[in-house]
Amino acid sequence: MKRSLLIVIAILTLIIVMCGCSQNNKLVGNISIFSNGEEYTPVSNWIFSLENRLAGDGMRKRPDEVSADLVEIPLLDDFKIIIDGKTTGNVTYTLFNENNEEIYFRDYEFKKPSESGVYILLIEIAWGNKTRNEGYQYFFKLVK
Repeated sequence: MKRSLLIVIAILTLIIVMCGCSQNNKLVGNISIFSNGEEYTPVSNWIFSLENRLAGDGMRKRPDEVSADLVEIPLLDDFKIIIDGKTTGNVTYTLFNENNEEIYFRDYEFKKPSESGVYILLIEIAWGNKTRNEGYQYFFKLVK
């Protein structure tokens, strides 16, 4: 009985290590928006991984593909984007209007829109280090 339990534990440990599950939680950080005293989380989309020169690519999404799943976030004075984790490269911001037209594309800072309306903010981030990183798209719906 003890031997069977030890074998099961050894197999489970091996699976966890091989999948990188124990490290992935530390690799990918968190992003959220605070506004109107509340925290909002994005719709996220994995776009790439790189580990020891092995690469994997995902499909990028467009704002119209995720818009229906997004919660409206009021763009008020206390609006703040929180990025928690180790990023590689630059974080980029793309803002779209309600017709999915770009207001600005892959800017290195978020700029609040000047006119009232509904907007979709796309934030692209690569998390990790030089030898292992993952890229994600994060979508938020903003209302001014």
